[in-house]
Amino acid sequence: MTDDELYLYVKNDGQIYRDQTTPLLGWLADRKADGTYQRGDATSRFLVIVNDAANKYRREFPGTVFSAGQRRSTAAALAADFEREWALGNMEWARGKTGPGLDRAKKSNAQLKREIDQALRGSPRRR
Repeated sequence: MTDDELYLYVKNDGQIYRDQTTPLLGWLADRKADGTYQRGDATSRFLVIVNDAANKYRREFPGTVFSAGQRRSTAAALAADFEREWALGNMEWARGKTGPGLDRAKKSNAQLKREIDQALRGSPRRR
């Protein structure tokens, strides 16, 4: 299998893009804007997505194996894509899209409790 095949699978699988890539792009865009972006972190985080994609690909196409080197080079290519798009000014849409779970880390426990209490007061009681 070629690196390109895994790269294209990651880029074109809707579930992977929606559930994993979009939140990561938002997180990376926020880091770029804050000046705390590090390419090694981006590559490591893309590697998690690439590994999940490789496993999903293997389930769809049994017998397919991507080496660790292919996975790493695919993750590096995805990080380079992000950097290129950021340099072109094409990543502003991603700012603030931290995705489920990541945005919760920014809130204190007191804030979360207030939001939960407010949501419970606004909803009809179940019996």
